[in-house]
Amino acid sequence: MGWQNILYRRMRVCSTARNGSYSWAAQKGIPALLLERGGNGRWTPEEVEADCEDVLRLMNHLGIIKEDFNVIRQTEISKAVYEEAPADGYWFPEVCAGQEVLKDALLGRWKSSDGTQNYEVRARFAGRILYETTALGVRRNDPLVAYGTA
Repeated sequence: MGWQNILYRRMRVCSTARNGSYSWAAQKGIPALLLERGGNGRWTPEEVEADCEDVLRLMNHLGIIKEDFNVIRQTEISKAVYEEAPADGYWFPEVCAGQEVLKDALLGRWKSSDGTQNYEVRARFAGRILYETTALGVRRNDPLVAYGTA
């Protein structure tokens, strides 16, 4: 299992999203799990296997099945920032998922479609990159980068 899988399995982020099936379920009190591994539309067989194991772990936790799993210590990301595009434009990331960043670190640059506006996205606090958008073109309110800390 690669370092990213080990890293991601050790982080747990409570989502505050209000869109998507998993967030609808959670808002209704139904247990929901969103697994994020891979990146850029790429995944490995090990990542798929780890996702399947995580679903089994959740089912075990809920008492649906009875399995004996080794404990994986996780860090709860209690403070997270989700940066979004201020308008249609272009995104140039400077970081990648899993990377540790310091306060004020440059996370990426956003430029407006017409070239009249430039905006640097900087970390408001030290933390770890949870994901970054790798698409060049972004629409208003599209996610750009997320980072968090315990």
